[in-house]
Amino acid sequence: LSTGADSARDIAGNTAAPAASEQFVVDVPSLATNIFVGGPAFVTSSSATLGSRENPYPTIGAAMKAASAGDVVAVLPGVYSEQVTMKQFVRLLSANPSSTDSTVFASSTGDAHQTIIRAPFLVAAPAGNYITVSASGLESFIGLSTEIAGFTIASPLVGDPAIGTINPSAIAINVTNSSVLIDKDYIVDAGLGIGVTTSGSSALTPTIENDGVIGNTTGVQITDGGSTSATVSPVDIINDDFAF
Repeated sequence: LSTGADSARDIAGNTAAPAASEQFVVDVPSLATNIFVGGPAFVTSSSATLGSRENPYPTIGAAMKAASAGDVVAVLPGVYSEQVTMKQFVRLLSANPSSTDSTVFASSTGDAHQTIIRAPFLVAAPAGNYITVSASGLESFIGLSTEIAGFTIASPLVGDPAIGTINPSAIAINVTNSSVLIDKDYIVDAGLGIGVTTSGSSALTPTIENDGVIGNTTGVQITDGGSTSATVSPVDIINDDFAF
């Protein structure tokens, strides 16, 4: 919404307020859809719409690319070996196999132990940070959140996927200036479980709630990337379990 260079005026042409420019979001719940992700065992009709419960996307990345604001990317049980980038106003949730296209997801319904996101295995640790899930510059509003819930989010071990060592440069979830909700997840096997970086006068911060942060070298690290304002909302870390 913008008045342009002119002031806001009343019906008689009198100046009512200075020139204004504001961005806003309109949520239309009836336009939101469930976009399913699942392995071949969950495909019951290959001719059905891709992303439906009958014909889920094979990867989270493909479903996230297709998702729009307000949509739920509903992930059926399985191990998803990929790096995932979150999307603004899209909720990434684990889903019970009994879910349907018309299911209304108040929260995740799947089993976090059975719905696993893990960055692809590499024999040697790569140079630089190796991130499983990333979120950058993403907002949330009441009733229209950006969320990841109900998963095990893991980093691959170095050398051997079963008995290798933790990669000190691996980050399970990396959040930069984003007000995402991270809830009901297990964060495991990373050099850094959850990394949060804020910067600027209007930095956004996540909520980390009801998670298990387990077996990481460092559980949660919060970094001021530069000039974060003292008035920025704090990072909310609520009712989480930490174990090393």
